[in-house]
Amino acid sequence: PPIPTLRPAQALMDAAVADARSLGATRLLLGTHASNLRAIAFYRRNGFTEAGTRTFQVGNQQCCDLIFAKSL
Repeated sequence: PPIPTLRPAQALMDAAVADARSLGATRLLLGTHASNLRAIAFYRRNGFTEAGTRTFQVGNQQCCDLIFAKSL
C-alpha cells in the first residue's frame, strides 16, 4: 500500500482549531512576516483572511507582520 503523506503543519493547524473551538473561541488570530509567502498560502488555504498589520521593534529593526483571522 502507498505510504501516507505526512502533513505535520496541517495536523497542528487542525489541532489548534479544534482546541480553540472546544474552549469556546469564536476567532483565531495569527501573524506572519509579509514575505513568508508559503505560510500565507497555507493560512489562506485554511480559511484565514488578512485582518491587518502589526508593527514591532526587534533591536534596531522595525518589523511588520500581516495579521490573519479565521472565524470559528
